[in-house]
Amino acid sequence: MNASLANFNEEQSSKIPSLTLLSNLGYEFISSHAGLILTSRKHQKTVFLHELCHIAEHNHSGRFWRLLTQVRPNWKAVK
Repeated sequence: MNASLANFNEEQSSKIPSLTLLSNLGYEFISSHAGLILTSRKHQKTVFLHELCHIAEHNHSGRFWRLLTQVRPNWKAVK
């Protein structure tokens, strides 16, 4: 693993999953807080799909929410 990526993962303080775009390295990856594993499988799937939608749409625009609704129609009901 690239040393800078190792440092990034160790220093990550976010409590929610996030999509990290490393365009200078030519790839994208999703990182998440370890606490996500303690949530329900439905919640995990919804969060993962939410983050995958950010590959196509990097913000929370109307287009993003329409895309998420296409891949996870019940996303609003998942808690």
